Amino acid sequence: MRAAAGTGVHNGQPDRQEIAKCAVDTAVAPDTLGEQGALPAWIDDALLRETQRVWSKQYGRDVSVAEATEILLNVRRLAKLLVAHRNDAR
Repeated sequence: MRAAAGTGVHNGQPDRQEIAKCAVDTAVAPDTLGEQGALPAWIDDALLRETQRVWSKQYGRDVSVAEATEILLNVRRLAKLLVAHRNDAR
């Protein structure tokens, strides 16, 4: 797998340093981070690659690891908000 420039993928694997930088750059809430600022365990390499694949197709360009990470964190935040709203409505 050859990565395009700026995608954050090296030797077919996402660059974990870029992922950690994304957490800082996108002002990730502290409760979403694991030990030592690492991303949560549910964001694994396979999920990042799949997110890049899906959104790259949608955007018509390569989506970087940082962008894929931000997408995943935002979707989780949205899901939490929707669940909380549904629970409040009951």
